Order: sequence, then structure tokens, then C-alpha cells
Amino acid sequence: MKKAAKKSEIRNELTDGEYWLWRLHIEERSHAETTMNLEAKKFSIMEKDIEIMRLKNEIYKSKVRLAREVLDSKKLEYNNFMSKLESDLGQSLKNKIIKDDFSIESIEISKEN
Repeated sequence: MKKAAKKSEIRNELTDGEYWLWRLHIEERSHAETTMNLEAKKFSIMEKDIEIMRLKNEIYKSKVRLAREVLDSKKLEYNNFMSKLESDLGQSLKNKIIKDDFSIESIEISKEN
């Protein structure tokens, strides 16, 4: 008898309240899924942006390192040139300037100026 009683309790239709509650849950689930997908995409883009910034950082580090190497090379070339020039002139050029482009006359820089 209990089985017969359960069979009569089965309904084929939803009430208006049940239908709209069912629709609400479907919409909320769909919205939550869309929100989760959106946040996952934002996170993925953020990870890619971080990777791009890391790579840019490496590029700029390399540029600075290369510029430093060029500067060191140029300083060494200048010092070697100055040593050779001072040797050829037979005098130190420290605190001196070359007067013009055509003479080898040098003028000592006064400490007052």
C-alpha cells in the first residue's frame, strides 16, 4: 500500500513558484559560470602581462649591461689614447686643455675659474 501512496504523490507539473525558483537557479548558475570564466580569462591575461613585463625587464637589463660595456671600452680607449698622447708630448695633460684644433699648445686650467 505504501507504494501506491507514493505513486499518487508524483506530479507532472510545477507550480508557478517552483518554476520561477528553478529558472532563478538556472540563471544564477549560468551567471556564476560566466563570472568564473571571465575571471579565469582576466587571470590568464594578467599572467601573460607579467611574463611580457619580465621579458621586457630582461631586455632592458641587457641594454644597460651592453651600454656599460661600451662605456668601459670607450673609457679604456680614451685612457690609452691619453697615455700615448702624453708620452708623445712629453708632458701631462691633466688639468690642461688643447687651445685649438690646429696647434699642440696646451693651456693649464686655473683652479680659480
